[in-house]
Amino acid sequence: MTYIPAENDPHQNRRSGSGSSAEETPTEAITTPPGTRGNGGSSASRADSVQDHQSGPGTESISASSDPTVTRPMPSVSGASSSGRYQLSADPETTALETTTGPGDSGAPAPWQDTRQHPVQQPLQQPGDYRGGPGQQHGQSQQFRQPQQQPVGQAPAGYGATAHPAAARTPARDLSFGIVMGLLLRAVLLFAAAGSLAFYALRTVGGQWADELALQEGDQALNQLPTAWVPWIDLVPVLVCVLWGAVALLFAVGSRRWVPLLVGVVSGLGAVVSVQLLKREFLVKAPYGIHETTMNSLPSGHTAAAATAAMIAVMTAPARWRGAVAFFGALTTAAAGISTVLNGWHRPMDAMVSVLVVACWAVVGALLLRCLIRPERYTSNLSVTTLVLGILLVLAAAGGLAAMQTVTITGLPLAAGAAGIVGFSLLAAHQTVRALRPHQQFV
Repeated sequence: MTYIPAENDPHQNRRSGSGSSAEETPTEAITTPPGTRGNGGSSASRADSVQDHQSGPGTESISASSDPTVTRPMPSVSGASSSGRYQLSADPETTALETTTGPGDSGAPAPWQDTRQHPVQQPLQQPGDYRGGPGQQHGQSQQFRQPQQQPVGQAPAGYGATAHPAAARTPARDLSFGIVMGLLLRAVLLFAAAGSLAFYALRTVGGQWADELALQEGDQALNQLPTAWVPWIDLVPVLVCVLWGAVALLFAVGSRRWVPLLVGVVSGLGAVVSVQLLKREFLVKAPYGIHETTMNSLPSGHTAAAATAAMIAVMTAPARWRGAVAFFGALTTAAAGISTVLNGWHRPMDAMVSVLVVACWAVVGALLLRCLIRPERYTSNLSVTTLVLGILLVLAAAGGLAAMQTVTITGLPLAAGAAGIVGFSLLAAHQTVRALRPHQQFV
């Protein structure tokens, strides 16, 4: 309950405002303790009274003493008082004053009362902050906050001003129906290219004649080289296999890529076995009498072994090294294929068909690898260069093959055959890298 001094009575001056003695009714004097009467005057003169309301049920009155040292409690104010002299409202920081309803109150809201519905305010209690007021415990206070509405899609207060999108996570497998069908179609196209080239080399007169001329010029070129070079030329396919086998093992140990190494070995075995089956069981050379031997040598097993070793190294290499490994692997594979033409073991189209068959198995291995490991960050080092050089060299080989039909140029069949081997090796390497490339940019 709140106490106010007598001199601060807001209606103390009403005594002089009305001249009618009928409107003023003396109230009961305030009894003061002994010692305060010594200042003079009777109790009636020291007790000045004012009437706040007219007499009757439901009215309220307030009186105060003229002595500034004496205070008395302020009476309760009715919420349905007709005068509205004390329009007190609840302070959110303190407890509301006690109100009483007179006998004549009907319970209807007063004109000054706010009947609108407000959102419920949840008090926030903080220990150690005491502001006083009845009904409050020591060490607690009530602070009301206006409820705030957060926009949709925005993080609530206390968790940052803005909502950050969830970071894109790398999926466990980069595999979908479209990816599977795309890789299978790529493998079919590579195998179809190998079959078309084998048909031209074995079943047409122009193909057998171009291969035979390149084989004869390779033998002549070997005779012009120093004799000490001949054993090393024979060892080129073996050296290529050892080189890329060691590189693949280093990648597997250094980067813990044992699964790609295993998948590469399985794919390489499939490529080598399929090459031998095609040469011995399925492909037959037409007996046109152009080749000196009637036995079929297409595709080349030596070139297939070198291409398989390079393919395993490409699959085992991390993504940042894959393009460079594929580029140099294609060059060494082409060197192994050209060496078989120089020493008279195979013809140029034998080596071309071999690298295409190995590329087909590399795409199948890439599909299997997508089912087993997560996708990696894609880097395109030397990928475009490999593709462009491969296309240019294949076009050059086709141009030389077409020129041999009309003109006779010494060395042209061997040069066209060598260009074809290098060009198809580069294209096969590019297809291997492209098959291993993630189809979605996760980083």
